[in-house]
Amino acid sequence: MKTALIHYDPQVHESPLLAWVCAPHVTQWWGPTSLHSLIETADGGEHRIIAFDNTPIGFIRWHPLTREELDAAGLVEIRTGGYDIDLLIGETRYLGRGIGTSALQLAEAHLIRQYQPPFLSLCSNIHNTRAIACYQNAGFTIVRAFHEAGHEAHYFLSKALGVKNDIVTK
Repeated sequence: MKTALIHYDPQVHESPLLAWVCAPHVTQWWGPTSLHSLIETADGGEHRIIAFDNTPIGFIRWHPLTREELDAAGLVEIRTGGYDIDLLIGETRYLGRGIGTSALQLAEAHLIRQYQPPFLSLCSNIHNTRAIACYQNAGFTIVRAFHEAGHEAHYFLSKALGVKNDIVTK
C-alpha cells in the first residue's frame, strides 16, 4: 500500500474535494471552506491530492509564509522564508492509518528538494489530537502556542531541517 501526492485535476478531483471540505470531520477543524479558497495558493504555493493505492483520499497544500499572515496570527517573532503546510484526509475510512504522516513526509521531501526553505511549519487546534499525532509522527515538534480564529493552536516545526526554535525568530 502506497501514499502518493498527485497533481490536482479539476475534472477528476473537484467533486470529491467539495465533499471533503463539507464533511463534519473536516469542517470541525477547518471551518467553512470554499473550494476556491482551498485550491487558491499564495505566490510560490502548491497543492496536491493525497492518494492511497491510487485512490484520492485527501488534500495537501503549502506556501511560503508572509509577514502579514504571521502577524495576523500573532506569530510576530517568526521570520518569513519558511513554508507552511496544511492537509486534510477527506475519506473517513482512511483516518488514523498513517496516511497523513506519509503525505507530510512526501511534502517535506519535495519542499526541501525544490525550495530548500529555512524551515517547514504547520498549525493545529490544540484539541485536534488526531492531527497532532500525525504531525508528531511525521517529525514535527510543537514550538509555540498561539490563538488563531479565536481558538488555541499549536505551531509546529519540522525536525527534518534540524531547525531550532531560535532560528525561526526575526
